Amino acid sequence: MQENEQPPRIGKAACRTFEEDFLSKVKAMRTFVCDGYVISGNKAFIVYRIDVDHADWGTLNMSEVAIQEWSNGKVVREKFVY
Repeated sequence: MQENEQPPRIGKAACRTFEEDFLSKVKAMRTFVCDGYVISGNKAFIVYRIDVDHADWGTLNMSEVAIQEWSNGKVVREKFVY
């Protein structure tokens, strides 16, 4: 899992730890919706609209695209661009 041009987090445990920490610090969630997606072969592109207050990051009001690569029914690479 990777955020923009940051170094990717490697492994399921590292990704889960990051997500659990992030979600535990969400203080208010006004919007978290999927605005659309495209699937082509083993790639998926998902557009999210997010408006949350986060303890460490402040107010996040943004659109992001998740770019996923799939293999054998599992996400093997994911990058969030925002």
